[in-house]
Amino acid sequence: MCLDYLQMDKIMASSVQLGGGFVKCAHGIIPIPAPATVEILRNIPVKSGIVPFETTTPTGAAILAANVDTFTDSMDFAVDKIGYGNRDFEIPNVLRVYLGCENRSDKQGTIVKY
Repeated sequence: MCLDYLQMDKIMASSVQLGGGFVKCAHGIIPIPAPATVEILRNIPVKSGIVPFETTTPTGAAILAANVDTFTDSMDFAVDKIGYGNRDFEIPNVLRVYLGCENRSDKQGTIVKY
């Protein structure tokens, strides 16, 4: 709903943090990231192992894979608004969403906001 409502021109995301360790599921104990998560994120930049638990679920991976235009760890846009979602762990596990304008230079080198 949010994506339809905002009508964004471009969706960007950082590399996807997967977490690490193991998770118990219907098939027993499996390593993190879960096989479905890895399959969904094929050819998408990921990071793993920073914490011993799952930080990206298959559902979250599918939302990213279906909607993100560019994956980058560089923020090259002007932030207008910020939204947060979090889960309590030993370290911050925060989903942070920015709504902003991408900075681009025109032919004369002037920064143009889109």
